[in-house]
Amino acid sequence: MGYAEGGRRKAEGGSNGSDGSDGSDGSDGSDGLDGLDGLDGLDGLDGLDGLDGSDGSDGSEGSEGSEGSGTKKNGRRFVRNQRPLKNWIKG
Repeated sequence: MGYAEGGRRKAEGGSNGSDGSDGSDGSDGSDGLDGLDGLDGLDGLDGLDGLDGSDGSDGSEGSEGSEGSGTKKNGRRFVRNQRPLKNWIKG
């Protein structure tokens, strides 16, 4: 009898089931996306592509070149030999 009684106690002493784990809290939605609603106004910027740039202004005319110094074709300066101007003009 003692064995049967002890067996009953053993049967009654089943371990308690483990408590279920708590469910994880849901993540909060990101509030930062609310600001994206304002981006809808940017759609109007697409129309700005139609604005042609203004034409570039015409370049100013180049200034006339200064007169050459009195050098002969061989590169010698006119004033070197103090020759008269008419000889230099002929050359």
